[in-house]
Amino acid sequence: MPFKVLIIGGAGGMGRWCAGLFKNAGHDVYISSRRDASGVARSLGVGLASPQDAGDFDVVVLSVPMDVLEEVASDAAPRMRPGSLLMDLSSLKVKPLEAMLRHAPPGVEVIGTHPLFGPQSDFSGRTIVLVPTKRSVRWLPIIRPLFEEAGLNVLEATAERHDMNMAVVQGLTHFIYVAMGRALEKSQVNMEEASLFKTPVYGITKEMLGRVLSQSPELYALIQSSEHAGALRRAFIDACVELNSELEEGRLEDFIRDFKSAATYYGDTEGARERSERIIRDYGA
Repeated sequence: MPFKVLIIGGAGGMGRWCAGLFKNAGHDVYISSRRDASGVARSLGVGLASPQDAGDFDVVVLSVPMDVLEEVASDAAPRMRPGSLLMDLSSLKVKPLEAMLRHAPPGVEVIGTHPLFGPQSDFSGRTIVLVPTKRSVRWLPIIRPLFEEAGLNVLEATAERHDMNMAVVQGLTHFIYVAMGRALEKSQVNMEEASLFKTPVYGITKEMLGRVLSQSPELYALIQSSEHAGALRRAFIDACVELNSELEEGRLEDFIRDFKSAATYYGDTEGARERSERIIRDYGA
């Protein structure tokens, strides 16, 4: 049965993606934005509304930066009617869910979501994380099939489990690339010259570095704000200091020992080499 959806922040990339998904599923979709979103609404074939209209909708989705999510939730959520659903698309889940549960009135259900891809991606076969709460009994069996029927792989997790794993998948990964970019900048490396000597692995690494650096620094800074990301950053910096000391002091045996230890902890390095060979072949094609 079609329901009425408001996407707050619907003019942004993920907001537009979400609007398209609900619209393609046959639902009545509206977007709101702090800027003029009339052109975006026309291009998507959806309506325009305001967060103050949240009480008119069955589902309200917060597609806003994490640093303003509580402010937006405090405005929209109290207006929602019992039986409706409040969702978000944030890259972290603990604090956004706490904010939504705090501001949503009794009877309003809450589910956290995090698409593990960007709005430009072909999302068929990609993963979206759903974080149910104690207040999602009615809506979870409706929302999960909606995403599955759109071709998404749905992974359910707690907010804590999500944020712990995002500290690895996003937090540490982003930090490594940004640190590499700063090291190249500080060393005044001639990027064009280095590319003349590139190996396949460096070529792919350079492209991934550029991909990360093309993203929103504000979003990436917010992703670093979780305590789990902070713990991994400190572990990474400690590992860099340790390995650098071994090399600076000529303790190559210690470096080799730590290299082998890391490989053992990783596990299937041979499988990773085979899989990465396919990436290298595609990159050279």
